[in-house]
Amino acid sequence: MGPLGALVRKEFIQFFRSKPLVILVVWTIAVEIAICAFSITYDVTHLRLAVEDLDGSPASRENKATANRLAGRLPPREATILEAGEGAVSRRIEPLAKLREYLRRYPDDPEAWYLLGEYNLHQRARALGSEAETYEAVRKALELDPTFGPYYIHMLEMELARGDSARYHSLLEEYRRMEPRAETLQRAELAWRVFRGSAEERARALQEVDSLPPSIAISLLNNYDWIADDVAEGAEALLKLQPERWAGAGPQFLINQGKWE
Repeated sequence: MGPLGALVRKEFIQFFRSKPLVILVVWTIAVEIAICAFSITYDVTHLRLAVEDLDGSPASRENKATANRLAGRLPPREATILEAGEGAVSRRIEPLAKLREYLRRYPDDPEAWYLLGEYNLHQRARALGSEAETYEAVRKALELDPTFGPYYIHMLEMELARGDSARYHSLLEEYRRMEPRAETLQRAELAWRVFRGSAEERARALQEVDSLPPSIAISLLNNYDWIADDVAEGAEALLKLQPERWAGAGPQFLINQGKWE
């Protein structure tokens, strides 16, 4: 045995001579193993899941299809959320029944409530849910988790549709505190003045819109084209601003409003 082996042997002998030290070290290691065994898992929990094709390329479409095909490997809650999110965007109604059943069993899941609102808003032409159900779904999501900025967006749209100025601006202030740099905040600040404001407020808001990137103006149309006819005046005023900027958004708005000729 060389010098190194003798040194290691001496350390082991010294270590095992002290029983309290052995117990302390073994106990510490056992606790660490137990914590790691129960806390480290491949299960996906407490994460917001979404699969969205922002690229539009064949590769991204294939990746999205693969993710949806393998959703069954996720825990039941995450699989339901993922399937419902995809269904809301792709206009499939099959996952809606599963989502409603999930909410009946687990009514404290804000993401599921939000997805129910998404379903009804994105497929409103098919009348999958009443306006009251849509409003309650979006409201419930925000009530359960007021710290997640995106939940405010549909709630603001719903309050604008209802014409509740006090509620709208109260929500807007909360959203501003949550997401002070969000592009959607700028859109929400303009939306009330464009669609519900006085003639003077609308004129000033339209001047602002005219100086902003086209994406802001187009998103105003795309996100509020479903609201009742009493806000159509503001939308038509938007369409008169640099008509070439609208591309397909203008015709789509008129189609949704039943005014395409």
